Amino acid sequence: CPMVRVTQVNLGDREHSNCRWNRHTLRAGAELQGFPSKDTNLSPSTFYLWHQSFEPCSGRFYYYRRSSQESLSKPPRTGFVPMVRRPAESPKARSSMPLSVPHEKYWSQRRRLFSLFDHGVQLDTESWFSVTPECVAHHQAWRCMQKLHNDHHQSLLCDINRHEPLVIFDAFCGVGGNTIAFARHLNVHVFACDTDKERLRMASHNARVYNVSTAVSFLHGDALNIMNKAILKEECSPFSTRKIDMIFLSPPWGGPEYRAAETFDLSSILVSGFTLIQVLNMALKLCRNVAFFLPRNTDLQSLAAELTVPFKVEREYVNRKEKSMTLYFGKLAEG
Repeated sequence: CPMVRVTQVNLGDREHSNCRWNRHTLRAGAELQGFPSKDTNLSPSTFYLWHQSFEPCSGRFYYYRRSSQESLSKPPRTGFVPMVRRPAESPKARSSMPLSVPHEKYWSQRRRLFSLFDHGVQLDTESWFSVTPECVAHHQAWRCMQKLHNDHHQSLLCDINRHEPLVIFDAFCGVGGNTIAFARHLNVHVFACDTDKERLRMASHNARVYNVSTAVSFLHGDALNIMNKAILKEECSPFSTRKIDMIFLSPPWGGPEYRAAETFDLSSILVSGFTLIQVLNMALKLCRNVAFFLPRNTDLQSLAAELTVPFKVEREYVNRKEKSMTLYFGKLAEG
């Protein structure tokens, strides 16, 4: 039985404040502070200063920064702000709920899923209950990037100057919640895959909303087939000439019904004819650094019995309520 370590993280209803932001944020933040954009010696935390708020009289959002007492009527040109400070819902806002929303509770949490929801984020019916909440996605990305950067024994600035970016494969990207979170980081390129062409179009659109589309390549197809081709080193594989630094797995959980079960059995869900355990083993054959996003009621004992490699379990809490868990393998499980 492999070694299993379990930790808890309470994220609150906001983004993780220690994230390392992407190249676009650094450049725009430097210019806003009056520094030349080529100055890369500035701390990334310098630019985590924009907040979004709501003006009830005009019914419009605005953006402000406490340190310099600046405000904008339009979003910062990076399209990159912290979580929305939600205004009270008006009857008009409630009545404008799209037909694609399966339940009103999802609509009330829309800005928890995407802080830039009001700037044109698109979701289909399944995505409303399957996309990773933004604060959880950004914590996962921050944690993974921290481990991968430490693996290279270099500072953030050294990683910026690497000739090749870190390559991340998001095998079940959906509408791009986790893809966007990874793409916001420095010197990263994400390969986002999904079998649904329309959902992939939405993910591409959402990446443009967050201004990270240049850091993402979208792949339409079966993620397992793509991973198998990469394992066999076939020339037609998108990874035939690239090394994958990490794989992120957020497979379908079978809909909201998983909450009613006492435990979530990974062998009960099939993806392209494979159980989730088989999906995980295939990913581990391709890359030892894997993050596996699962429901909070996952049966860890049966999972550990079928694996031969150590892993770390992190339980994610939002506003002190357990929402999910993430399994980390390889370098991601260290520390």
